Amino acid sequence: VAANPYSPSSLYGGPRGAHTFGRVCGLWTGTPTKEGYFFHSTVPPSEVCEAIGLPGAVGTRVFDRTNICNIWYPDNQLRTLDDTIPCSDSEPFISEITCRTLCDMDASCGSCDFSASKRICSSCESPTVLNLDTQECVSTEACDALGGFIVVDTDLNIQECKDCSVCDANNNMLPSQSCGGYMDTQCECIPGYNGTDCTELLDCIEAINYFTGVGEDATNVCSQRGQCRQAGACECYPGFEGTSCESTYYSIGGSVEGFNLVFTSNGPGSNGVRFSTGFLESAILSSFGPTSVAECSLSCANANNCKGTFVWQKSPTFLKCYLLSDLGKAGGIDSNTISASYERIIDTTTTTTT
Repeated sequence: VAANPYSPSSLYGGPRGAHTFGRVCGLWTGTPTKEGYFFHSTVPPSEVCEAIGLPGAVGTRVFDRTNICNIWYPDNQLRTLDDTIPCSDSEPFISEITCRTLCDMDASCGSCDFSASKRICSSCESPTVLNLDTQECVSTEACDALGGFIVVDTDLNIQECKDCSVCDANNNMLPSQSCGGYMDTQCECIPGYNGTDCTELLDCIEAINYFTGVGEDATNVCSQRGQCRQAGACECYPGFEGTSCESTYYSIGGSVEGFNLVFTSNGPGSNGVRFSTGFLESAILSSFGPTSVAECSLSCANANNCKGTFVWQKSPTFLKCYLLSDLGKAGGIDSNTISASYERIIDTTTTTTT
């Protein structure tokens, strides 16, 4: 087979070090060739990089064959379909590929770290690392002082200084391992909680004891929707469920424990009815939203002078609650709202002693 008169150097600036991606070390981008032959577009990128002595591929671009006579094919065969110059064939070949490199092969690499059997290329002179925020080289000690740790990106062969993670106490997390060196902050759940995000309540007694011990408010352990019992589980109020009573199951227009459903309205044209005092300022003890039917009912049950609730679905995601001291006239009034009117059942049983 005749030698290829068109070398990669004349076309693309050389088979090695054609160009680099900014500060990213450990990468080589260029036109791959082997023994003067280009690679057919069907050759897997990883095999191309391995064929030119590099560890692995990151990406490729393929162009139609132009004045290229000799090509490597996937079956590891060299073929020249046309010996004339310029070649008249139009087989596609890989004109550009990005491969990973070992850092001691990368001329643009500032330094290499061979510690812990790693071959890491750094864009900063050893022993400094790149601060991701400032894009400046800092010492490992300065990274610690800045509240960061060193992260090793083996894909890009670089070391960088990254901000330490914070264990969110509001999400029931505590630090179990401090941040520094090559280690990020490690978090664990406070006593009584479990799960990857520490939201699963296992024992409300343990959680309450912890919050009380550190001087924090423990009333939210059962979401203020239930009571913690001796078995360590929350006993939820009507309408609530979940290990910490975090969910509701009442629906607008459905049955509610401790209340009678008096009127419903399903929007315009539904012949709906509501309490005549639903929007009457003098009868409204308070109003709030967005909320749920269960929250609305619980608020009324905890208010001595609450006679009932008017629950209005203002939008698919916004439900508003009105606590009423007066339920208005019998029979209510016509309504075009999507709403439900509930009367509170008040126990009037009395006991006498003699």
